[in-house]
Amino acid sequence: MVSRGSRIQTAKRVAANTVVARATPVRAETPAARVDGRRRRQDRGAGRRGQRRSVRTVGARPLLLAGDGAAGHRQGAPYDRVHVTCGVRDVPYAWIEQCRPGAVNVVPYCPGFGEGHELRLTVTPDGAAHGRFAGYADYMMMRSQRDPADRLPRGSEDRRRSTTGIDPRTIAFAPAGADLAIAALTGLTSEGGADRDEDGELYRLWLSDPADPYAWGTVKWRPGSTEYEVYQVGERPLWDEVTAAYFRWVGWGGPGRDRFGMTVTQGGQYVWLDRPERGLP
Repeated sequence: MVSRGSRIQTAKRVAANTVVARATPVRAETPAARVDGRRRRQDRGAGRRGQRRSVRTVGARPLLLAGDGAAGHRQGAPYDRVHVTCGVRDVPYAWIEQCRPGAVNVVPYCPGFGEGHELRLTVTPDGAAHGRFAGYADYMMMRSQRDPADRLPRGSEDRRRSTTGIDPRTIAFAPAGADLAIAALTGLTSEGGADRDEDGELYRLWLSDPADPYAWGTVKWRPGSTEYEVYQVGERPLWDEVTAAYFRWVGWGGPGRDRFGMTVTQGGQYVWLDRPERGLP
């Protein structure tokens, strides 16, 4: 336990599918797994036994719960600290609601565009939470917030090819502040990587809409090119929205990650620049 004066603090640790309540953060072993071809089976019992051994070693006596971490653990509330070890795109309000004023939530905010971000939120007496992005953080996403594994096909009338003069690597390797701005302004996700096809070396940037498994697109860079192939599926002009958001960030002076923050309320969440009154978009 962690004490502040004579009062015992309570902390909650949220992993992908586990809530650990009324304890300081502890190391938990990953459930044992067996791989057989394409099939993978977890031994949950072995995982729980390993977790118990780990926490006993450091002298902690936490309450270990297997369940939906997004729901928190109301019976152990109110909490002074919430330490999250899974990525989230949307911060569950239960984590805020179950904290006392002044409590701190440390969350890996992973909207899916570029890299993830460490978010430190402080709960206020009105039930909201405000905080800034302190640095890099990236974890396995919470199961309920993962993107669809496969993008679905569309009819030929929904597929468009064009070219752009904007190098896709400008977007793919933009600073963290740009990643935050683009994610907040568009809600889109991205993934990029070097590749090779029958025409040779290339870099491919993938764009997708988490809310629509039919909407996705790619932009390709090739050595020596000044025009880059854009392929988009669905009605939404993903590349146009992304580049517009990027140049909007440029127009703000290219602010770094540390100038952005987030507010979470019962009604939702929003990213802001410099202060909560300057919400995006």
